[in-house]
Amino acid sequence: MMILAVLLPTVIGYLIVCAVYKQSISFIEKVALGFLIGTSFMTLQMFVYSLVGIKFGMLWISLPWFLLLPLIIFADRKISFSFNGWKQIELLLLLLVSMKVIYVFFEALIKPVFGYDAIWNFSLRAKIFFFEKMIPFVKLNPYFLGDGMKNYPPHLPLLEAWTYITMNTWDDVKMKIIFPLYFCSLLIIFYKALLREKNRAHSLFFTFLLSSFPLLTYHATIEYADFIVGTYFLGAVIYLYEFFKEGKTKHLFISALLAASCGWIKEEGLVFYFICFFVFFAYNKFKNLKNLGIYLIPFFVFIFPWTLTKKVLGLELGNTHETIFKFEKLFNFHQEAIWKIAYKTFLTDNWHLFPITMIVFLVFYYRNVIATKKRYILACFVLAWLFFIYLYLFTYNWENIMNDIILSRNYLTYFPIGLFLMALTFSFSSFAPKNRTEKYAK
Repeated sequence: MMILAVLLPTVIGYLIVCAVYKQSISFIEKVALGFLIGTSFMTLQMFVYSLVGIKFGMLWISLPWFLLLPLIIFADRKISFSFNGWKQIELLLLLLVSMKVIYVFFEALIKPVFGYDAIWNFSLRAKIFFFEKMIPFVKLNPYFLGDGMKNYPPHLPLLEAWTYITMNTWDDVKMKIIFPLYFCSLLIIFYKALLREKNRAHSLFFTFLLSSFPLLTYHATIEYADFIVGTYFLGAVIYLYEFFKEGKTKHLFISALLAASCGWIKEEGLVFYFICFFVFFAYNKFKNLKNLGIYLIPFFVFIFPWTLTKKVLGLELGNTHETIFKFEKLFNFHQEAIWKIAYKTFLTDNWHLFPITMIVFLVFYYRNVIATKKRYILACFVLAWLFFIYLYLFTYNWENIMNDIILSRNYLTYFPIGLFLMALTFSFSSFAPKNRTEKYAK
């Protein structure tokens, strides 16, 4: 029944996306968005069940979602796909991306969960949620909040617990199928967003670049949440950009759902939501209160309940022993971390020269970006980068930088946005000789 673990949340999200977009985006993009949105709503449902004392069960979790069946009237009536008109280079790029996807699925499903953070933050809690059939909220319970890193949002452990429920057993190998699926969703929304402005070969090329980053493919096979947050954050920025271009609230609503989901996955995701909200507010201000409400409502659905629960239970924001936002630490500058950040960013971490390329890109294309709606994408990227620089230089996280713990995986949360910005701005045709360009334009 492992297929149900994937199918039910995907169908839930797919029906919601269909109701929002009707036929205006492709079936495959709806499925990718459906998986992201559906998993968020399902784990939120499990969280609410725990609050009111309802035990987890496949039937009890599945049954309420039958209320969405009327939305099937918005579902795609005809699904078709053809390679007619595809060029050889496009087929080659698709093959290369497909090989990466196959590798990620294979690598994820041949090994169990390993690594201290993966087990302590997610796997242990998921196992306890599965056997307890709920989140233990009583402090006297030895399994209070699943033990482990109690202050982490419970989305990922709950989603893993759901896979165990559908299999009716604890299996931390098969459970990992969710991570390659997040990887697929990332590639699909990235590709489809590019395809709205660029040709197929261009879109496939940059999608291949995204799929080929070693640390990204590695994290898509293990149990860490950074690249998952990065997937939602990228989606939030993409659909916010679509809203800025077209002014349609359907894009704004999807962006808000994805941005709020960031805070339901990891604590820094709360900052990503506020980054998106700040960029949106800089554009909207108080001109349209309806749009303002659309972006605020998902905050109270996905982020506020867990934040309030932590406050009631006496859990801090940040590390369980030391919050990152204590006032006395706001200006405690750790200059020794600067060289370590630069050394790992530009020399030792394998990012396909992305950091250097990003700097060169901004030098040559800054005016182009600022003059268009792409400036809002750049704003999201820069604000996310500044947030992490603050963490590295002014909080206890400087020790994690010096110990090579967090820098690389933190990049996973925002570097896809930078690559997306470059892909939107860069054009291969600008490097072609003029006569050659004119020849092929005829």
